[in-house]
Amino acid sequence: MKSASSQTSDLLIILFLIPPVIPYSFVFVTVEMDSASHATHGRVVIEVPTLAAWEDFLFPLLGYHICEMVESNIPFILGLENTAAGIPELKAFGAGFATTSSAPMFHINGITREAADLDGKVDHLPRVSINKTDLQTTWGKLNTAADLGTFVDVVSLGNPHFSLDEFERLVDLTSGRTKRKDAGFIITTNRYVYGEAAKMGYIDEVERFGAQLITDTCWCMLQEPVIPPKSRTIMANSAKYAHYGPGVSKRTCHSGSMAACVDPACTGDRALSMDPSWLFETPVRLNLWYLRRTRLNEYNPMHQLPTICHS
Repeated sequence: MKSASSQTSDLLIILFLIPPVIPYSFVFVTVEMDSASHATHGRVVIEVPTLAAWEDFLFPLLGYHICEMVESNIPFILGLENTAAGIPELKAFGAGFATTSSAPMFHINGITREAADLDGKVDHLPRVSINKTDLQTTWGKLNTAADLGTFVDVVSLGNPHFSLDEFERLVDLTSGRTKRKDAGFIITTNRYVYGEAAKMGYIDEVERFGAQLITDTCWCMLQEPVIPPKSRTIMANSAKYAHYGPGVSKRTCHSGSMAACVDPACTGDRALSMDPSWLFETPVRLNLWYLRRTRLNEYNPMHQLPTICHS
């Protein structure tokens, strides 16, 4: 594999673990982490706005937004130090980030492991600031079902695979509630997590709520009849699925936090989460139709990015 390769497929990563051997190049070599010629410590600093409050969808939203900004450039991200992000948040960020970016990694100051070793090594890099308006635009791009109103037919969770921490949170969110009969609520996970969740009683609780669980595949592989044929809209807490889902399922997508996904599964309506207060400062409905019109050529975050020299 050439050192110029900027992404590695999941299958290739699995093959690395069998011998186990990996290519002696690029991000796999420690000495190259400090090499100016490879610059795997980052090529651009991204400054995230300080938010007084936020929900879990902040991370997939940011991952998706930043992936479009940086393309193949490794970002060093500032502004999330006080979020105490854990594995579920980083998983959601990474999935959103990997949809269109060919960068092999990202660094988040105060959170990801290598970031602490890069203190003082990114000061010379170009900087790009994200503001709330930028994130609102990306929010619109991930909510393609807005033209059909606020009704939700199916809820999609587990893209990437649902984790044990997420099962625990879902149990709290669904406690004492029941999904409406005509709503789909489908969770994809792997069989190991399913088994552990079953031991802890989480599976019984989410099935009592009305969830359907599928193991060893993900939502990007699901089509009819698993997705109800009469359904028109799917709501997910995943930027990855909001990106791929419309093409795979032939349905439009709502996006939001896990809590925002649970509510319409019970009521059918996600109106209260269309413009979340942590992202939109006023209760006035954002014109999502206008934002989606800008998503192809009229809006390109890379226009803000200074020219970056590739060694």
